[in-house]
Amino acid sequence: MVKAIYGDKTELLKRESMGVITEDMQSVFREKFVNALFDRPRYTLRKTPLFVFVACDPNGGGDSEMGLVSLVVEYNSIVVVGMDTFCCKGADSIHKLLTAHIERLRAKPELKDAWFIFIPEANLGHEADHMEYMLRDYRKIWTIRDKSRTGVVTTNTRKELYAMETVKYMTQESVHFWRDLVVANPAGTVNEEKRCLEEFKKQLMGFKRVICHPQRGYSLPKIIYTGKSQGAKDDLVMTLLIGVFWLTEFTCHRVQARKYALLCPLFFPIKLLLTVTSLRVVQLIFNGFPYITHFFLFLSNHAPIYLSFLPRPDRGNYGALSRGRRAQPRP
Repeated sequence: MVKAIYGDKTELLKRESMGVITEDMQSVFREKFVNALFDRPRYTLRKTPLFVFVACDPNGGGDSEMGLVSLVVEYNSIVVVGMDTFCCKGADSIHKLLTAHIERLRAKPELKDAWFIFIPEANLGHEADHMEYMLRDYRKIWTIRDKSRTGVVTTNTRKELYAMETVKYMTQESVHFWRDLVVANPAGTVNEEKRCLEEFKKQLMGFKRVICHPQRGYSLPKIIYTGKSQGAKDDLVMTLLIGVFWLTEFTCHRVQARKYALLCPLFFPIKLLLTVTSLRVVQLIFNGFPYITHFFLFLSNHAPIYLSFLPRPDRGNYGALSRGRRAQPRP
């Protein structure tokens, strides 16, 4: 009887009668791209990453959960190397989940010497400062700051930017799960990785772009990005959005950061020594050293991409063109 009423509107039937989360016009992520993310083979890192971006969305109480998603950038791909979610009750629970996640990541041989860029959301008072303090004894961890505030602030405008950046990578099928995906929840179940991935997929499918029409004629419509309709959660997907956006900002040098302090740990001690000794010539040489270091680091990361687009002598008649002669077609 119910099927006859809904007719050919099968997805509406699944949502309303069966409680299944399906794709509709408000969905941010299309179902085929979400399925492709979970169906493709796990990613194997080809080189040792320099940075691991650890995004964190703390829970604000109630049934919401704290989300942790760790990302690595390799060539044009974003690799999810770690993921955790748990309903934390109190500082002790937050400390255990956060430190367990960091320690399990650091235990991996590929990530043992990488810089961990910590990206906590700072919408809940001093929660980001507390988590930064919890990680004070761990080496090579740096926390992003937004306008002299620990962590990053999420607004409705930024949510749209977060979603646009993540959709770009999802539609290009450039988001992957790592072969050795880290799930380190100390209070988790035996199949914690399976539970975490299933929850993540459900949140991706349920994340929507909702347009709230104004009550007054002269007001503009309000766009809300959320996955919390009908009691659902969106902690993991929001953590992914935060991580993808801010790793892009960090890579493009659009964050307030002492970048060269990360690349050259001895920069400030040697700089102080040169200032005291007033060696002007040596100072000028050393002032250019961070830029030279960053240039070679940039080449090591991106040269394979650029070189792949250059023509090679064994392709076509590149040699004849380079000598100024007219290229002859191959037989």
